[in-house]
Amino acid sequence: MSKPDLTADITKYRKSEFLESVRSPSGFWFVFHAFFGRGMYLDNRTAEVLEAFSEPRLLEGLETVPSLETVPSDLLDEYRRRGFIVNADSPEREKVVNQYLKYYPKAISGLCMNMAALCNFRCFHCIHFAAKGLDDRLLKPGRMSFETARSAIDWVANGLLEKKQPRMTINFGGGEPLMNWRVIEKVLEYTRQQIQPKLDVHLSLNTNSSLTTPDIAKTLKIFDVQIIASLDGSEAGNDAVRRTRCDRPTFGLIRKGFANLAAAGIPVRALHVNLTSKNFDHLDHRFIQFLNREKIISITLEPDLTDRLKEPVSSLVKKIMSLKRTAREKGITVTGYWERPFARIIGSETDTTAHFCRSVSGQTIDVLPDGSLYSCSYTDLKLGELDQFVKKGTPSHLIRSSLFKAVLDSRRIGNIEWCRGCGLEGVCGGGCYATIAHALKEKNQTIIEYRCDFYREITKNLLLDAMDQSLLDKRAKQSRVTLKDNAGVK
Repeated sequence: MSKPDLTADITKYRKSEFLESVRSPSGFWFVFHAFFGRGMYLDNRTAEVLEAFSEPRLLEGLETVPSLETVPSDLLDEYRRRGFIVNADSPEREKVVNQYLKYYPKAISGLCMNMAALCNFRCFHCIHFAAKGLDDRLLKPGRMSFETARSAIDWVANGLLEKKQPRMTINFGGGEPLMNWRVIEKVLEYTRQQIQPKLDVHLSLNTNSSLTTPDIAKTLKIFDVQIIASLDGSEAGNDAVRRTRCDRPTFGLIRKGFANLAAAGIPVRALHVNLTSKNFDHLDHRFIQFLNREKIISITLEPDLTDRLKEPVSSLVKKIMSLKRTAREKGITVTGYWERPFARIIGSETDTTAHFCRSVSGQTIDVLPDGSLYSCSYTDLKLGELDQFVKKGTPSHLIRSSLFKAVLDSRRIGNIEWCRGCGLEGVCGGGCYATIAHALKEKNQTIIEYRCDFYREITKNLLLDAMDQSLLDKRAKQSRVTLKDNAGVK
């Protein structure tokens, strides 16, 4: 194969300082950019070409690299496009980070309403009640009024209409939002009549399902509300962490709610599962068998966000990877926040709007029952009061405020000091701020360190798993071709 014509380029290139790599036991490499991802499989020959740029050099004159004769002519262009090799004289970090400084949301498109600060459960890992100790937020009123809910919806909707943005998401959360069902029902009616004719509105509800009566389930079906349900294992695992206020088991109550939802035509097919030290040993192959019997097709599995587990990171990663592989055999997807760096790594394009979650990027707003506004209600990122901004008009006034910009800037990729130099600095985006808020409140840096070590280790394992699956798929394809070619041979 002919060599690329690169004689016109007199720029010296070097390997990016943000280049990361994982090597599989089979000898293949997966290389990616710590900020942009853009992952790429390399064999030993193409990896050798990349390694040739460990020191600055011109693109021409690579005859000294033995494998150059056998690589595609556009390989070096691909390395440049992905940011794997860069101008040797350019200040790379400044150039990379500046790409993230340009982003501010045009409008707030997501509204998360804390309909009830109350809950009929007292789960050991509850992030909602843990957040109450972060600042001086009011505990009353315990339930959001219809007037507050309507005001918040109109405020966000008007901002989207002003910016000609077509889609709005409304999430009912808590506490347990069904403890304020009468107001939710009124909000659903109001949204259908007043907002949905103007905007594409997506409705969702986080619930422990225990208060879901047949009538509530039917109403949720009518208004096409997505149910985000939680169950933390089969019976023993769930009841180890999810308890009522009277410290009674909850598994039966949850299953009854699931049955009512199924009868209304909205069977639960996806679950949010919390992983703590209390149910760690219960979440195993038997749990996957339970999910399979219940016809669950996906779970979001999340280790405790506000504290470290007793188990070492290596054991946590081994647990999740084992569950993921076992579930895959049953056609069940296991995912979580921990999969976001991996997902961005295997993506192919730069995403300079990337953050760990939409709340930190300024795309959503949380409203508490008393009208307090938070970037995320599980943190101490309070932005003000709903009334003060409604009087000013649309959310544009909030977005332009110095406090809002300060919150975004403090969590902007490249600006987070403890992330500097991490191999996942950009693709992770700093992790969940709830973890950081609780660690700072408790003056316990190990909570952050545990979570960061977990993200790095799980991402490495996910990449290795993906490489293994890719090779298996490739071998299976080759095997099918061979069988087809040999079909007529006796």
